[in-house]
Parts: sequence; structure tokens; C-alpha cells
Amino acid sequence: MDKKRLFSQLEKWPLINFDHAKVILDGDYGSFNVRTSLYAYDCDENKAKLFIRDVPTGTDTAVIAEIYTAWIKEYKK
Repeated sequence: MDKKRLFSQLEKWPLINFDHAKVILDGDYGSFNVRTSLYAYDCDENKAKLFIRDVPTGTDTAVIAEIYTAWIKEYKK
């Protein structure tokens, strides 16, 4: 997902204050159903999260979370 598409996703949720991105493991741990996903998080009282995209195996998850967090902060301005 590029920045423009991320912004259009965030636009759909104007009342939620997303402030950072986080990579998490989804699925059944210890099985073949585990996948890595990127979410935008809201640290206000809502504690909402918005699925952004799947993260391919071998991707540097720290870097991808940092890039998307920067884009989310840019969107908030």
C-alpha cells in the first residue's frame, strides 16, 4: 500500500485518532495459518486498530512499521 491509499483508508475513520503503526502476528500460533499483518493503532480511549496490509515473509518489520507510523503522523497534520 502506498501513502495515498493509506490516507484514503484513514479518511474513512475521521473520528478515530490513529497515531502509530504496529506489526503483529495473526492466526493460530505454531501452525501454518500464522501471518504477519500491519495495523494502524489509536491510543486514545477507543483502542481501535485498522488493518493496513499483510507483511511478506522476510520483510524488515521494524522498518515497515516506522515508515507507516511516519505516514500516519503526516496525515494527522
